[in-house]
Amino acid sequence: MQRFAELMERELALRGHKVRLLRPAPRLNRSGSAPLGIAKWLGYLDKLILFPLLLKRVARRFDVVHICDHSNSFYLPSIQNKPHVITCHDVIAIRSALELESNSSTGWSGKALQKMILGGLNQAATVACVSMNTRRELLEVSKLKPHSAVVIYQGINYPYSPMPHQEAMATLSSLGKERAIENLDSTPFIFHVGGNQWYKNRLGVLRIYQELRTLPKGSILPRLIMAGKPFDEEMRKFVNQHHLTEWVVEIPNCSNEQLRAFYSSARVMLFPSLAEGFGWPVIEAQACGCPVLTSNFAPLTEIGGEAAIFCDPKDEREVARQLDALLSESEKDRDARVHGGLSNAKRFSPQKMIDSYLELYRTAMTGRSAA
Repeated sequence: MQRFAELMERELALRGHKVRLLRPAPRLNRSGSAPLGIAKWLGYLDKLILFPLLLKRVARRFDVVHICDHSNSFYLPSIQNKPHVITCHDVIAIRSALELESNSSTGWSGKALQKMILGGLNQAATVACVSMNTRRELLEVSKLKPHSAVVIYQGINYPYSPMPHQEAMATLSSLGKERAIENLDSTPFIFHVGGNQWYKNRLGVLRIYQELRTLPKGSILPRLIMAGKPFDEEMRKFVNQHHLTEWVVEIPNCSNEQLRAFYSSARVMLFPSLAEGFGWPVIEAQACGCPVLTSNFAPLTEIGGEAAIFCDPKDEREVARQLDALLSESEKDRDARVHGGLSNAKRFSPQKMIDSYLELYRTAMTGRSAA
């Protein structure tokens, strides 16, 4: 969400618009010295009392307010009927709180928070959804009228593009992890990027890789490189139990250029997510010329286009077979897939996204329907 807000700020400023990006910040515990229990409640006061007062003052000076993260929708009353837009990135947490997601559960405090968020969304004049699927799910759980929810696809948040091989190797050498870059010149690798939320299915990625290792091999077994958050305890346990420490490489906290280098060098990007609002890694990989194997449901089918290969993320044996086929496909077929992905990624330019939001701002300011 922060990357999206920063992208909006940068691109709007480049168009000559006056922009101010506000975030709740620690004020009552600015020094960070308060005991943990007290710090938690001071944080609530910062976010729910002090920040709305600041937002109310600042909003007066602008033509339109864009709440870039739908989970801040409860700030809507603070802008006092100012023309506004809310961007909804997904409704996964709301669906979980409503017990519509069988893979996760939400505690009472989480349910209370999601109720506040949904209440804010219900009051919105205009909500921009990042995919058709997110719009459909939002309309299912909210009281919004269809004309109040529109679709504006995310723009790629960094200038991802194919990186020449030698430049990629030099970029990855800065990681300081010998196993991460060892023999990348000659040995193929599978790449995955994601956080540790349940729907990112990172343990599933490891299980798929283990299934791949049991298949008959006609080529060299690739390593698995996983970027993003550090492994959780369950993932680390799986790696150790299946003796994968020499085959699975954990790369936490990659820079954008390091991600670009991995995307550009990987044989395939594996992204078997269980739920998404959009799926940025799919188009990031495609923009770098990396074939993508991802889940066979919206919005990933919507975003990946004809160039991606789709799978049932819960059928791990079959995903391993699809992965094996991708790893051994001919260079001619791979080249066609790469070019298809590059073409698909062009649908998601920041310029197209900003054009759509500027039109939506104008609509909000005139009080017309967004539809």
